[in-house]
Amino acid sequence: MALAANKDADPMVVAALNTLAAAEDAHRSAAESHTTPSHVQDRTANTVRQAKAMLELARGLPPKSTSSRSLLTSTNRFSEQSVGTRKLWRGRSTIEDHFNIDSSFRLLGPVAEQTNLTRQVHDFFNLVALIPIILLNIMNWASPLALWGPEGLRGDVSLEMLWEGGFSEEFWWLSLGYFVFDFLFIFTFPKCVHSPEVVLCHHVAAMNYILVPKFFPEFMWVMGAVMSVEVNTWFLVARRAFNTAGEKPFTTGISLFKSFRLAFVSCCFYVSWICNRLLVNMYVLTYIIRTYMDFIVNALPPPLDIRLVALIVQSSLLSLNIKWTVDLVRSKLKNVEETGL
Repeated sequence: MALAANKDADPMVVAALNTLAAAEDAHRSAAESHTTPSHVQDRTANTVRQAKAMLELARGLPPKSTSSRSLLTSTNRFSEQSVGTRKLWRGRSTIEDHFNIDSSFRLLGPVAEQTNLTRQVHDFFNLVALIPIILLNIMNWASPLALWGPEGLRGDVSLEMLWEGGFSEEFWWLSLGYFVFDFLFIFTFPKCVHSPEVVLCHHVAAMNYILVPKFFPEFMWVMGAVMSVEVNTWFLVARRAFNTAGEKPFTTGISLFKSFRLAFVSCCFYVSWICNRLLVNMYVLTYIIRTYMDFIVNALPPPLDIRLVALIVQSSLLSLNIKWTVDLVRSKLKNVEETGL
């Protein structure tokens, strides 16, 4: 309960007393509940100690006590970290659209969605429309068994050699239709996504990108490899659509079935992020660079070519994926550093 202040009281002392009272009340409530984790009780106890130290400083006492010195030290350290954080993190990261990130860039868990009708419709459209695109893409590739020979894993099989392309025409048109429709929907209802400008720019780049295999069919496997990222997109949308409240699996109040479902979708999201957004895209970029370098060396003078679009777009998309990965890993490491988990 806040303490009443008389007109002669030092406002800093009154504020410190109120802070101490609130900290003690929070610590008492945490200690009385048997469901409160021990690390939370430790943090509330530390808050009480820091509040007492703040009261000493507000009353003008010299920082002789350990708690006061600790408060000064931690305050200085926090200021230094804050400056460093601002240097490292000047803008808003796109991962904040999907994760709850605090001011120190610590990942707190899934973000609680503020649902609206257009977002629900858009999520449903993606969950449905991406499935045939993913299936057609899979049908264009050889069986994973082709990677294995009599003596085990074959070393002479490259990713491009696994492309069969039996349904490449259908795959191309369906992908184009998806990007066009999704672009028009987001352009008309920008509130259906968190960052409409980013998504619209991505779709424009993607539509230009897939023109390359239309003119150069030998690049169709590149489109198939790059479009495998839609597997990750599906799980990204599923994480949001199936967990609008931002609940954490295996926590109090979450059923075991729901916890396993949330954990499964989340694991698939991270695995597909690493495999599709990073590893496959890195492989494709090295192939495009090597192919384009061979092309310009053999063409004198080096002409501008539509294949340059593939190089520019692939480099840009991979750079964004790496940037988002760094943000995500940094936020998780920050969480581990501060919680010890």
